[in-house]
Amino acid sequence: MSNTDDTRERLERLIAAADRVAARPIPAAPEPRRWLPVAAATLVGLGAVAFGVHMASGGGRAGISTQTTSVPTVSPGAQPATSLPTVITFPPTSVPVIAPSTTVPDFVADPSHDVRWTTVENGVWVLHGSVPDQLTAATLVRAFSDAVGAANVRSEYVVANGAPQPPDERLLPQATLQFAPGAATLQADGILFVDALATLLQQQPGVTVDIGGYTDDLGTPEQNLVLSKARADAVQRRLVEDGVDAARVVATGFGDGFPVSEDGTPAGRARNQRIEFTLHHLLN
Repeated sequence: MSNTDDTRERLERLIAAADRVAARPIPAAPEPRRWLPVAAATLVGLGAVAFGVHMASGGGRAGISTQTTSVPTVSPGAQPATSLPTVITFPPTSVPVIAPSTTVPDFVADPSHDVRWTTVENGVWVLHGSVPDQLTAATLVRAFSDAVGAANVRSEYVVANGAPQPPDERLLPQATLQFAPGAATLQADGILFVDALATLLQQQPGVTVDIGGYTDDLGTPEQNLVLSKARADAVQRRLVEDGVDAARVVATGFGDGFPVSEDGTPAGRARNQRIEFTLHHLLN
């Protein structure tokens, strides 16, 4: 084979190789291979230069067909035709924290009732009235719960701005502590209540208690005064028997004064035949 034929064959192989490289699709990838179009263009360019030199030297021969391949010019910094999806990120959403309402009502004095008082209803000690804050409420609930059990205490306290902290606590056992007409003997329910009160006093050694005895209006005022004092004394004796120091207990009879209900019905008279307590220094 002559030198001219050899040169032409090499040129044709270079051109064919450049055509194959240029015809390859450019794959879409996270990192595009930008060198492929540049390499293809370089190969074609080299082939064209070599062929031009050969033809200029007279190596061309009539009858040789040529194929022109158009290769797009791709700058090194250009992006491929297939672009990757654009990922848009957003800053984290800030969720506002809403604090619970701390608004409490203002204390309104009620001259017809105590600021705070406790009733005993079917064995449950119910705490009523206004307190200045949750700490006061928790302190009182704890004091009663330790004595009679948390299951037997129900708080209905209302937290109110400006509510005072009176040193005294009225305790109203209502139907829990009643007496038969004309009698001063403690009944079964009354004994259970006084025993629970004794436990409270033993756990709170700084607390003292006043016991007030009351009757209905049957009988003379003098008789009712004696009867009411006998009933208060019966409660005091039971507390002392339970271990409470007698110096911490004061018993007073008020007769048929200060009724809480009408004496015209049996139910009203039963409510008036009652014992009330005032606990001093419960919060101290």
